[in-house]
Amino acid sequence: EGLLRVYRLVEGASLVLVHTTELDGIPYAMCEFQGRLLVSVGKILRIYDLGKKKMLRKCENRNFPSTIVKLTTAGARIYASDNHHSLRQPHALGCASVERRAQQSRAGIRHNIYMQLMEKLIDLSIYIMHGAWMVWVVSPFAFHMVCQFYVGETITSMVRTRLVPVGKEAIVYTTVMGRIGALIPFSSRVDVDFATHLEMYMRQEAPPLCGRDHLSYRSYFIPVKDVADGDLCDQFGMLSAEKQLKIAQDMDQTPMEVLKKLEDIRNGLL
Repeated sequence: EGLLRVYRLVEGASLVLVHTTELDGIPYAMCEFQGRLLVSVGKILRIYDLGKKKMLRKCENRNFPSTIVKLTTAGARIYASDNHHSLRQPHALGCASVERRAQQSRAGIRHNIYMQLMEKLIDLSIYIMHGAWMVWVVSPFAFHMVCQFYVGETITSMVRTRLVPVGKEAIVYTTVMGRIGALIPFSSRVDVDFATHLEMYMRQEAPPLCGRDHLSYRSYFIPVKDVADGDLCDQFGMLSAEKQLKIAQDMDQTPMEVLKKLEDIRNGLL
């Protein structure tokens, strides 16, 4: 069994216990939803409201296949992630972040980070509310994969944020080995072409020291999709002058222009 404890913050300095509510299971995730408390108790998703003596259960859904490990909300939508089936595709989920109402970033325990976009399949969704039961009669939405990238370490957390007030928004993630990385969205087709072409040339001119093919590594479980490897592109400045000139000429630029473009991308985040 588990407990829900409600505290009151007094003058921003101390906590006072208001009341305690007993649960019939272990609460794994909680978040606020439209002024109420959304709680996952094992496979059960519940909504609680604040009462005078304890939390009041308003409704619940028992139709999840496995334990719900992450809850996030955006507007009137609830995103519930279980530890086996993710949303609609079978992924063992490590962490997740809701970027917009119809867009999510997720990381699996197999070192992959991926982004999903929601598409509306039908125009009508029916919700039936009856007592303590909540039943979804029709599921009008589905997710499709937008991008895919193999990081190489288990991702423990991720969030969409700005590192500096005037910087670009990025998805910043941390890994189990202490690494901090970021995924930066490109704002123009010119930037996309620059990054993809530079990555292609760097795969040929700067192969990994271990001899493994770079594309195969970044596609270890699932083929890499619509993500350029910034770590590989940053090695352009470590190449010899001859190789830098050769790559830059193939891209119709000078080596200084390529280095300046890479610096602009970094400065957009930092």
